[in-house]
Amino acid sequence: MKKIIGLSKSEVNLKIKEGKVNIAPKPVVKSNLQIIISHVFNLFNAYNFIIAVALISVQAYSSLFFVIIVVSNTVIRARQEIKSKNMIAKLNLIVSPKTKVVRDGVINLIDNEEIVLGDTVYFETGNQISADTKVIENSVEVDESLLTGEADPITKNPGDMLLSGSFILSGGCYGEVIHVGKDNYANKITDQARTRKPVSSELLNTFNTVTRYTSYLVLPLSILMLYQAYIIRDQSITSTIVNTATALLGMLPKGLVLLTSVSLAASVVKLGKQKTLVQEMFSIETLSRIDVLCLDKTGTLTEGKMEIEQVIDLDNPFSYDTHEIMCSFVAGSLDNNITFQTLKKYYNTPAKYKTLNRIAFSSARKWSAIELETIGTIIIGAPEIIQPKYQLPEHVVSMAQSGARVLMIGHHNNINIIQETINQTTPLGLIIIKDPIRKDAKKTLAFFSDNDVNVKVISGDNPATVSAIALQAGVVNADNYIDASTIKTDEQLEDAILNYNVIGRATPFQKHKMILCLQKHKQKVAMTGDGV
Repeated sequence: MKKIIGLSKSEVNLKIKEGKVNIAPKPVVKSNLQIIISHVFNLFNAYNFIIAVALISVQAYSSLFFVIIVVSNTVIRARQEIKSKNMIAKLNLIVSPKTKVVRDGVINLIDNEEIVLGDTVYFETGNQISADTKVIENSVEVDESLLTGEADPITKNPGDMLLSGSFILSGGCYGEVIHVGKDNYANKITDQARTRKPVSSELLNTFNTVTRYTSYLVLPLSILMLYQAYIIRDQSITSTIVNTATALLGMLPKGLVLLTSVSLAASVVKLGKQKTLVQEMFSIETLSRIDVLCLDKTGTLTEGKMEIEQVIDLDNPFSYDTHEIMCSFVAGSLDNNITFQTLKKYYNTPAKYKTLNRIAFSSARKWSAIELETIGTIIIGAPEIIQPKYQLPEHVVSMAQSGARVLMIGHHNNINIIQETINQTTPLGLIIIKDPIRKDAKKTLAFFSDNDVNVKVISGDNPATVSAIALQAGVVNADNYIDASTIKTDEQLEDAILNYNVIGRATPFQKHKMILCLQKHKQKVAMTGDGV
């Protein structure tokens, strides 16, 4: 094996001079002073300030209670924006501060900010990818859940991309850094999260409209009222100012603005306790105007606490003990998703057969495989993927239709060509797994339905299983579902998300495009679950 040298010192210095260093740009946000100034110095406050000064000048201190309301409103709005700004500034997907880099043939541990474009880095189990990297030697299993929401490990081979923000679950590899700084995938995601989009708020627009039209009237009316009271009616200056101020203050909607600000601030606090970041108070109103709520199944509609309901041995030409095979399978597997955690709890005796090779589970393949000594290759996954022509027993179909997950245990002769010849798998058994539906799911979805919010379930699981769970939860038209793996074009995907409330076998990429389709059709969309 050729020794990896990496960049030389002179090459590193040249990259630094060219600015090709892994330094993320600081987020462009307003300073605390800018936020305070924007909330204090506005037309609304200016009118109130002038009225207050006029009342103070005639010592009408008892009429200054409105100042408390104005100050309270300003403090609430400014404080909430500063708090949100500080939270947004802290957003960062990269939490590991150092990375191993090969330079001049020597591995050094350096700060992430010292990595340059083209550096050769070494990642091993437990490391976080600090910059987008192309694998050049060895294979690793990677957790990209922080980026995609999918917790299933993904195998990365030479030539594959390691995205910044993901973690190495097993193995070690050398890679070449192909993106640094703002070009990194993780930094692009955090920049999107930090971006403050203009808030489309009817409340805010109404307040601005009222304030604008009121401002057109305040100045001429104040002059007329002062003239009428002081010149025509010959009132004292104190009486003139107090009466005029009282009339003008009634035109400025201070109480309405304060009441709204307090209500929104209370909502922000309540959401904050649920670990929800609110960038702008008026986004609470946007949330209340949602037309469509998209959610996944596992851990959202269901409790995410799977249990094996039944194991069925099938007729096959082998005399293998399925339980012994599965104990060896789970012992040799590096997968750590919810399904495999359930399998490991059930098949917990020591392995009888040695693991020779493995293929990790992926949400795209819907199966995983392990080559066992003297046995061959054992594959576990969705029956319709592993052996599409196999007819499940009627009672198994019935269990699947009631919401159970069905896994097939199969045997294959060659792990090296299993992807291309997966239909040559011999079924050995079936595993029935149940995930109880959340007790409050039906009540929660009924609340959304009563408020004219259309609920759509978009899951990576079997569509029939998803449909059964959705029916139990009360999703409208849940019995009419579609398999996203059959979707080939953007037009078909758009038709699916517009006309179906239950979509199974959806990939993270498809979930993203579905949300964009709904937004393209002027729908206000919310999403919860790992699809976020």
